[in-house]
Amino acid sequence: VERCLPYWEESICSALKRGKTVLVAAHGNSIRGILKHLDGISDEEITQLEIPTGIPLVYRLTKELKPLPSERAVAPLNGYFLADADELKKAQEEVANQSKLRYSTEGEAVAA
Repeated sequence: VERCLPYWEESICSALKRGKTVLVAAHGNSIRGILKHLDGISDEEITQLEIPTGIPLVYRLTKELKPLPSERAVAPLNGYFLADADELKKAQEEVANQSKLRYSTEGEAVAA
């Protein structure tokens, strides 16, 4: 979070305050840091959150840059993924399964 917040405040918030639409493409841990700050997510919750790759996560913010809860949000987030429920679940399972893999000495992924 400490490494993400300066960028969030100096670049992203600055652009949003000027009325810009912002697209953030980042590593999962960087996204987690921003979401933890934005949604007030606990340390425990953030480690359990499966953020799929390649599926946009949309947030709408107030003028004070606080998230507006979406009816399509998946708790503990206030934003929503641009995917239907089945597609999102499958993508989240794939991310969870990736973290269960370890690598052999030959560099091949094997079940942990």
